[in-house]
Amino acid sequence: MADTALQFQTLYSVGLNKADLNVRVMAQSFLQACGDAAILYYLTLGCFNGPGLANGDASSSSPYASSPGSVWEGSTGEGFGIWVFGTAVYTNMVTAMLVKVALMHNSWSSYAFGGMAFSLALYWGFVMLYGSFEPVGDGFVATWLASYEFYYAP
Repeated sequence: MADTALQFQTLYSVGLNKADLNVRVMAQSFLQACGDAAILYYLTLGCFNGPGLANGDASSSSPYASSPGSVWEGSTGEGFGIWVFGTAVYTNMVTAMLVKVALMHNSWSSYAFGGMAFSLALYWGFVMLYGSFEPVGDGFVATWLASYEFYYAP
C-alpha cells in the first residue's frame, strides 16, 4: 500500500504531505462552519422577526408587538412559531448547501443537473407533505395540501 502511494506521488500528494485532515485544516473548517451557522441563524431570525425584534423583545408599543413572526414570546422564553422558524432555518441550510455544491462543480453533466433537481424535489416534497398532516387525538389526519400550518405551530 505504501509502495502504491510512493509510486503515484502526484495522486497521493495531499495525504503524503499531510495537507488535508490535519489539525489546522480541521480547526479552520470548524470555525467556518460555526460562522456559516451563525449567519444562517441570525439572518433567518432577522427576516422572521421583522425590524425591531432581532433581540426577541416585543414591547407593546412596537408596531411588531403582535407580529406572527415573533419567535420568542417577549421575555418569558415561551416558544411562539419555533417549529416554523426551525423549518425556515433548515430550508436556508439546505439551500446554502446546494449553492455550495453547485459552486464546487467544475463540470456540469446530466447527472449533476439531475442530482440537484432530485435534491430540490425531495426536500420541497417533504415540506409539502409535512404541512399536509395535522395531529388529531392520538393520530394524524391528512389534509392533502389544504393547510399551510406546520405540526404544532401556532
